[in-house]
Amino acid sequence: HLVTQMWHGEGDKRSKVELCIEDSCPDCTAVLSEDDIRRAWQPDENLYTTQCPHCPRKFVARFTVRFPSIPQGELGSLLYC
Repeated sequence: HLVTQMWHGEGDKRSKVELCIEDSCPDCTAVLSEDDIRRAWQPDENLYTTQCPHCPRKFVARFTVRFPSIPQGELGSLLYC
């Protein structure tokens, strides 16, 4: 899976944030890449669904946000959306 790294905050309070967008279709179980998910998003900010490129199923894709500066196991080091 592809991990996108970003920085949050300013100056010495900056921290790295890693975003992983990958999910599988709940119907056909095909694994969708970030590109697959983004291609099927609609330009309407009120629509949260994507569509599987292998079947007609629409669903809300999940993604993971990780904060490497917070030790794993501590509350908040991973955020699943």
